[in-house]
Amino acid sequence: MRHLLHSMTLAAVAAALVTAGGCARNAIGPVDPGARALVEARKYLEGRWGLLSFEVRRPAGDMIYLKGEGTLLFDDFGNLEMEIRTDETTGQALSEAGIPIEKGRLSVKGRTALDMANHTLTFVPQGQPLLVPPTGPLAAIYPRHWTVEGDVLIIDTKDDLGNPTTVGRWRRQAP
Repeated sequence: MRHLLHSMTLAAVAAALVTAGGCARNAIGPVDPGARALVEARKYLEGRWGLLSFEVRRPAGDMIYLKGEGTLLFDDFGNLEMEIRTDETTGQALSEAGIPIEKGRLSVKGRTALDMANHTLTFVPQGQPLLVPPTGPLAAIYPRHWTVEGDVLIIDTKDDLGNPTTVGRWRRQAP
């Protein structure tokens, strides 16, 4: 059975989140934005990824380093699920920074769209109102930037000035 992946952003998270086949192995050179590269990138992302680290920059500029674990699932239709579990103190700090945490858990589902030319991943959370964009560092209005370093997928979000607001590092897990 196939599983879903996207991040979120955690949901920056998250963002979640992305290159594939020849693209991932040739990340130094220019990326072919064509249909073949897009298919290869989607194939590369499919599966289950385990959280290595997650960082969130608060509006004041200081960093929150997540203490916990998480899973990112991408399916072959561009669906993503992300779940991160954390301790109470970290959960409270994330909530105060605008990351929606409930009972020590950040859980998001939605659809993704890859932009190969810009190495971005757009995430649309399931059930999100179309006319009222959410706020916070993992808001869907912020594209997720992705890179691959070896077997590690790095997904980050940036603020309007281009400064990183979240950085998630994920390692592919065995099927």
